[in-house]
Amino acid sequence: MGTSSDHPGGVGGAWTPYKVAVSNFAKRGGQPRFDKVLSRYVGAMGGAGGAAAAASSAGLGTAGALGDFSAGLATEGLTVTLERLDLGNLVGQGRWEVLDGLSEALLDDESTDRDVAHFALEKAFSELFPEDAQTYEELEAVELDGDDVVALIESFVMWMAYRGVEQMLDQKYADIQDPTELAHRDAEAKARLRSLVRLELVGRDPLKVDWRGPEGQGIIGRVIEEFYEAMAELE
Repeated sequence: MGTSSDHPGGVGGAWTPYKVAVSNFAKRGGQPRFDKVLSRYVGAMGGAGGAAAAASSAGLGTAGALGDFSAGLATEGLTVTLERLDLGNLVGQGRWEVLDGLSEALLDDESTDRDVAHFALEKAFSELFPEDAQTYEELEAVELDGDDVVALIESFVMWMAYRGVEQMLDQKYADIQDPTELAHRDAEAKARLRSLVRLELVGRDPLKVDWRGPEGQGIIGRVIEEFYEAMAELE
């Protein structure tokens, strides 16, 4: 997607209707207005194919690593999974040491935009591990199943897309004086993005998919492509 600083909005062309859509959504809210934000953003990024390609090059490998970690967490537990990933030094550490270590280890070295991938990974971890889980024992007590693994990968993809439109939204949100209204606008945007992500496994067990391998990467790649196609078709 590019970082929020990379894509605050270009000049002219397809960026103009995108900026108008963002302004309208910030002022009035509503799903139809945010749908225009998403469809016009994809258009400004060169269409669904271009936007999906950029997102894949930024986060596909990291999404696979997240899938591998979360499937391990569901089947083996935190300690065994950390040791399998050569992160045994994190065993027994506190929340921030564990999450920082995981973020660094799971980020794909070949990502074209580590900022976007890191942002999405941190957001996904904040959903995986409750805020009150501060000790290692509390992190270790988190339990997952296959549906949770799917939801976590979907969340990562959603947060990458949110990062893409975040700066322009923030610029327009600056005009909103009521914090309750601001929170409502942001919640609308995130909920709509989340509703568009669908990871379909068609009979596969998410706990047995090799998320880092060709099978898993193909599944995630299709999710990303279909996500941006869905956005492009909103208007």
